[in-house]
Amino acid sequence: MSVLLLSILGVSSGLRQCPVWRDIQPCQCRMEPNSKAATHVWCEKMSSFGQAIDLLANKFPSDEKISLKLVGSTFSDLPERSFKELNCTIENLKMNHNYLG
Repeated sequence: MSVLLLSILGVSSGLRQCPVWRDIQPCQCRMEPNSKAATHVWCEKMSSFGQAIDLLANKFPSDEKISLKLVGSTFSDLPERSFKELNCTIENLKMNHNYLG
């Protein structure tokens, strides 16, 4: 079966899915099928928090639990932005080796 058909079947049957990798690149997503565990999303080398918002906002249902890891990025715009703009439930947040100034 083609990838498109499998994607359509997954959406119509209500299965949880990560967004298409091209839509969230350079971020990555991993989830355990048929599991209630949080969806793991990690992003590296982002140029701004706005870039992360643009890539990830509204890509997950608002009640989806997300474990978000942001690494090696520059978030000088973080004080002006909000994690609420992602429109998802962040269950776990890790920020490592980022520039926040």
